[in-house]
Amino acid sequence: MVSTWAGAHDGHSNFPTLNYDLKLSPPKPPNYENVMDNASTDTRIRILTVGDGDLSLSLALVRAYGRHVSLTASVLESKERLLACYPDAPLEALADLNVEVLYKLDATKLHEHYKPKSWDLVCFHHPHLGLGSLEKNEAEHANRHFQLVCHYLSSANAVSDSVHICLCGSQPETWKLLEAAEFTGLELKKKMSTSAPFSKLWTDEEFPPTEAKPGYAAPRRYRFGKLGSRHALGKFGYRHRRTEGELYNGKSNDTNVAGSMHYLFRAKPGSIYVMDGTGIPKHKCKICRTPFSSERDLVKHMRAPAVPDTTSTTIVQTVKKALPIQDDQEIMPPIPCTTKADGTETSLKVEMGCDGKRLRWLIQHGIEGLSKKQAKVAIQGSKVFVNGSVAVDASRVLRFGDIVLVKAMQPAGSSSSVAEIEILYRKDPVLVAFKPSGVRTKGQFPGTLEASIEQQEGHRYDALSPLDTFCPGLCALIRSDHGAQPPTIAHSMTALVFKAVSETWKPYREVTITVEPKWKKRKRNMSPQKVSLKLVPLGTTKEREDSTQLTTIRLETGTRCSTSSICQYLRNESHGVVGDSNCRQEYLKVRRSIRNRIKDKMCIGCYRVEIDGVETTYEVPEKLLWSYWDAHCDGKNCSRKD
Repeated sequence: MVSTWAGAHDGHSNFPTLNYDLKLSPPKPPNYENVMDNASTDTRIRILTVGDGDLSLSLALVRAYGRHVSLTASVLESKERLLACYPDAPLEALADLNVEVLYKLDATKLHEHYKPKSWDLVCFHHPHLGLGSLEKNEAEHANRHFQLVCHYLSSANAVSDSVHICLCGSQPETWKLLEAAEFTGLELKKKMSTSAPFSKLWTDEEFPPTEAKPGYAAPRRYRFGKLGSRHALGKFGYRHRRTEGELYNGKSNDTNVAGSMHYLFRAKPGSIYVMDGTGIPKHKCKICRTPFSSERDLVKHMRAPAVPDTTSTTIVQTVKKALPIQDDQEIMPPIPCTTKADGTETSLKVEMGCDGKRLRWLIQHGIEGLSKKQAKVAIQGSKVFVNGSVAVDASRVLRFGDIVLVKAMQPAGSSSSVAEIEILYRKDPVLVAFKPSGVRTKGQFPGTLEASIEQQEGHRYDALSPLDTFCPGLCALIRSDHGAQPPTIAHSMTALVFKAVSETWKPYREVTITVEPKWKKRKRNMSPQKVSLKLVPLGTTKEREDSTQLTTIRLETGTRCSTSSICQYLRNESHGVVGDSNCRQEYLKVRRSIRNRIKDKMCIGCYRVEIDGVETTYEVPEKLLWSYWDAHCDGKNCSRKD
């Protein structure tokens, strides 16, 4: 579960009202009548879960290890707010297992409610403050979460022998997890994948969970890694869900957690950590070392060290549902009815229900019969105006009252809606065209390169450069009725790959790769082909702590040009193409600002074709060049170009 602060924010004020007057005694082991099997309460592990938004982690944990753990669950929200976000929160199931649930418990204020050593283990799964600050300032977003991590580790260390936190992707680096632990007198004892047994957090011995009963398991997308990572407690009901729960008005109430890892910390041997702030400047936080301009600002920070986003209008829009309505919520009107595409100019006004939506989304849903691809092509073709100015960013966030003007768009399937293909070389019966990314090369059905060329040229052409759908670039085609010998063709591709290549690749490296038949019907009649490939490194970015190195390479091959086979070879050489979905771990080590600009797109394309000695070239996009990202990391090209 993605947690905001210690769960989801309460949402009634600038920061939640906490029960500071609570006098909580050290936890007493509950009586697990259904799962104990006469286990001794004295040997149970005392565990406190904080920020467990929908309480599925606590439920899964007690289902799996109930005989060995004494569990208390907690969330930051009130009970009413919890049920508004998660109507299916398993409160009754936890009550049946005698698990106490604490409400309005702040994960950064545990030391105010519990005595030292009250717990053996405090667990915090996927803390998060919301995405509002990320939209404005990436550095501020990371710093806010660094403060959250610092204050949580400090507070949990004061009341527990061991402190756990689960983060995903590049969060440990961007949120400076190890630096936060150093500030709070902790050292890393264990780091393990979420797919490992959860009991490994408190013991290295074999500690098998109980057998999962029918009906325990979470839906398959939570168990089989569809969200990026597998979790050992998925079969016992753990679900990773967004902080906003049912109040989230997006495509999915789940969020990607690729690269999720458990981190376990303990106090350094021989040291007793005391939060006295000795040696810290007057207006600097004694825990996270954040400086403040005045004593008043410092006091405000210490009162609420990590304030979650109360709203995020660009990400969350409260929708009309059968849920309790809080004071800070507004029932948004439904999405306005769309306009039919009739080939004329269309004007769309952003209503309140569409505030915060992306430009491409509004065009697609605002004009009936328009596809996602057509909406994107319209933006790229400078046919879209926002408040009188040309809009070129499909992901632009729109605000209430904006006027979007779309010029001459046709519905999907219309013959005039096919974008014109750029022809760069023509010598009968051969031509070279530029194939955009996302366009299939072969096929005589609408939308393919061959079909578009036939409609545009009036003759049927067969592709000699079978580029994969995801790969843009130059493609050679020959007229189907030519009756002549096909020309000799050489392709030169450019790719951005992970890591610096070894010296054995320089000045170039020649290899032979195997190209397998792609279609099942053809595999019976076709054998794998051997293709020679020449790899030429062009340059590598500098070494940086916050990002893995990126290298630009040129790949020269003959007529049989298989992008997928080239990508597979590069993966096997530990230099996967940036954007390759099979290289998620490497991708998450790239600086977030770079990932935001790449947007999971494959960084490979064909930008030079030689036909019978005649060369045709196309400008290589700057996002495939190592020098562009070097300059970006140095702050020399910070303008957003997507």
